[in-house]
Amino acid sequence: MREYPAAPLVGVRAVVVDGDRVLLVQRGRPPALGRWSLPGGLVGVGEPVEAALPDYLATPAAPGRVEAGSDALAAQWCDQDALGRLDATEGVESMVRRAFALEAERRREERG
Repeated sequence: MREYPAAPLVGVRAVVVDGDRVLLVQRGRPPALGRWSLPGGLVGVGEPVEAALPDYLATPAAPGRVEAGSDALAAQWCDQDALGRLDATEGVESMVRRAFALEAERRREERG
């Protein structure tokens, strides 16, 4: 049986792309404990949605290096080919592929 919160909760996720890689985190808490997902979390009460996401994205200590936050088991860069082999949460693969397609379209338009 699924449990529901007493009040609505708003969450945010980010598709962070670096070349042909995307940043994924392995969830450290239910739901979907141990599965790979996009970085993000809950929006605080009274916090604007636009301001919430940067709170969840720590700046890497070195270029390309990532570290898991307090509620994640791991964080890693993943290339498009490996994405389908991970135990990812529902919708992650389609969101990431869409982000890569949008980025490719943006680059084509820039070259114009």
